Amino acid sequence: MTSLINSSVRLDMESAPTLRRSASVSRQLSTMAGRGRLLKLPIILVSVSLGILCGHLLFRISGSRSDSRSRESSLRLRETPERDSDSSFHQPPAEREGISIKKDMSIQFRTHQSKNYFINVGGTYPKSLEIFLQTYPASELFSLVSFIPDETYAPFYDAFDDHQLISPAWISASEEKEEQVPLQPFGEDEAMVNVPVVDLAAWLQNNTHPDDFVIVKMDIPEDEEEALMTKLVHTEAVEWIDKYYTTFPENQHHKLQTISEVYGLQIFGWDDVNETFSDFNDVNPVKVPPGAGFVKRDCRSSNSTDMFALFLYVKDLSVKSLRALKMLAAYNSDTDERLDIGVFLPYDLIVTYGDLAEDLFLKFQGGLYLEVAKYRNKTSNQLRNSVTRISNICAKFQTPMILQYILFSEQNEDIANSIISLRHQTVFYKLDDVASLISYPFEDSMAGFKPKSGTIYSLSVEENDNEKLAVYLLKHCEEQLISLIKCAIPILGPFINSLDCTE
Repeated sequence: MTSLINSSVRLDMESAPTLRRSASVSRQLSTMAGRGRLLKLPIILVSVSLGILCGHLLFRISGSRSDSRSRESSLRLRETPERDSDSSFHQPPAEREGISIKKDMSIQFRTHQSKNYFINVGGTYPKSLEIFLQTYPASELFSLVSFIPDETYAPFYDAFDDHQLISPAWISASEEKEEQVPLQPFGEDEAMVNVPVVDLAAWLQNNTHPDDFVIVKMDIPEDEEEALMTKLVHTEAVEWIDKYYTTFPENQHHKLQTISEVYGLQIFGWDDVNETFSDFNDVNPVKVPPGAGFVKRDCRSSNSTDMFALFLYVKDLSVKSLRALKMLAAYNSDTDERLDIGVFLPYDLIVTYGDLAEDLFLKFQGGLYLEVAKYRNKTSNQLRNSVTRISNICAKFQTPMILQYILFSEQNEDIANSIISLRHQTVFYKLDDVASLISYPFEDSMAGFKPKSGTIYSLSVEENDNEKLAVYLLKHCEEQLISLIKCAIPILGPFINSLDCTE
């Protein structure tokens, strides 16, 4: 009986109509993929190909637009020269002239915040870093990396901010893990030392981004550098370098240029001994026009009824000088224009307290104070580098300023002529000290003060109570002061003998 019932049930189920649920598109695709796993690979490949094509299309549409994240405006992309059709190197598309390979590879999917790198290879002391930071425009925006073979010089690199030291490290094209090289450890005799070899090509590609601006300064033996340049080219790591400096003699630059010319990498010279590099004047153009520089000992002018000039200065960076200068920066005048008094600041103060210097130069006409004794035994390039550093700082003020005037602590024709010939600044000599003519209380001694017309009077504001005397002279003689700009005009003529500031 039971078997009959079961067989009856089976017959009923078999005869019943089958109910099918309509499958979704995703379920159908899943079923198809499940039945044919080999279909997965073509689907993935088609998707990736469509993504790449869309990326190229978007770039071509927006190619004329400027890149919002391009490197700073002064660092321009170099142009890539035409290459032979039989070249074995990867070549950029013809329509992308001027864009290097590494830029072409990364520009479509840009998410990287570009950085600037100065990579210092070889040497002992950090002289190259000092020259770069002092004279290269916007050097404070660069991250510094040094590869030095002798780690006994490592302590000299500790003073630099945003700096990575890799030492001991021997940069070479060698495939060996170590090389035996002649070194002279600090304070010791020369000896042969085993130094780990670093693959610069791999390091560049692994530690910098295609969008970064990379400057490399190379100081290694000439035969090693030629082999290294060849390796950089064959590995295409040369495309990660935007600017290349070498310590090769200038008449040997063509060797490196020949190797790298297929990638358009220009070779520049670097000279630690003379503290310069071959494109110094290109990256640091002289902002003062030729002919504007000369020496001024007085302010005599035939077209002015003004009487004398007053130049305030500080000799050194100190607590007292800072206090005096902050007082001057807070001085209230009845005009929004710069006051006719001149203010001259020393190198260290402008470099360290740029904001204070900017505030003072907005209120007063001014320039650089140069202690001649500090530069008497220095080279013309060292003097030029100091002036260039201050010029670059002044040019980056919120209201950019051209450094045109320098006050010398004493007369020195050689140093003055060097500055005038190299950077075209106007040089003033500090001759008459007004503090020796006026003493406290000022009201009493001012009666006997008879300033000579056209004379330049100077005042060191950090000494004694000279900042008070400076304010007193501003209040009582402001209308009789010759402005720094007028004083710089090279005109000689008749002048009045004296003036009473108490009138």
